[in-house]
Amino acid sequence: MCAAQKEPESEIHEDIYLIHEAELEAKRKLEEAKKRAQSIRAETEKKIQEIYAKYDAEAKQQIKQIMADVEKKKKELEKKSQEEMELDIERVKKTASRKMSATVKYIINVIIGESEP
Repeated sequence: MCAAQKEPESEIHEDIYLIHEAELEAKRKLEEAKKRAQSIRAETEKKIQEIYAKYDAEAKQQIKQIMADVEKKKKELEKKSQEEMELDIERVKKTASRKMSATVKYIINVIIGESEP
């Protein structure tokens, strides 16, 4: 009878040992999975940062080019405006000069008596 009682007790200890080993294996696998997940997360973050940096640099370059184009167009418009303004000033001066000449001739004619005031 004693031998029969020890056998089930031995099986219980064996079962407990196997359960314990299974728990340890499960914990080990869980830790490995956590480490893999952390590694994947870190790699993903690194790739995201690289992609962000690439597109940020491209965007900055495009903005820089757009600003250069705008500045070039602005200078062209300013130059055209300046040229048109100078032409307008020259036309006004010529018109004023013609009117002045006509006025001077009229005054001279009035003074010398060739025209009436």
